[in-house]
Amino acid sequence: MYLIAAAVLLLIFTPGISAAALASREGADWRYADGVRAVLDSLNPGVKITFSYASSPSADELVLAGDSVSVNDGQGVLTFRTAYPVPSMTLMPTLSYVAQLIGGRVEVTEVV
Repeated sequence: MYLIAAAVLLLIFTPGISAAALASREGADWRYADGVRAVLDSLNPGVKITFSYASSPSADELVLAGDSVSVNDGQGVLTFRTAYPVPSMTLMPTLSYVAQLIGGRVEVTEVV
């Protein structure tokens, strides 16, 4: 009897828990992508910034391309426009990168 009651409760609460998890993931992805966009937009000629995002390796990758930072959050793609052109590359969570503005374009390299 208790097992049946537990199973019923799981069926009732699973959709709500799944929706909350997806909303949490989307919110985290939004903050990461917008934060990286803000870092890149804050660059001035001659200034190098070392940055990273996310404290967990399970966070989603960010994609730099053209004039945007994008992330696929599982429900769709969130895209943030950047003030300067950025290189085409994928940023991985927890890794460190150096960004600088050279000739009106952002250059990003991984710190090794």
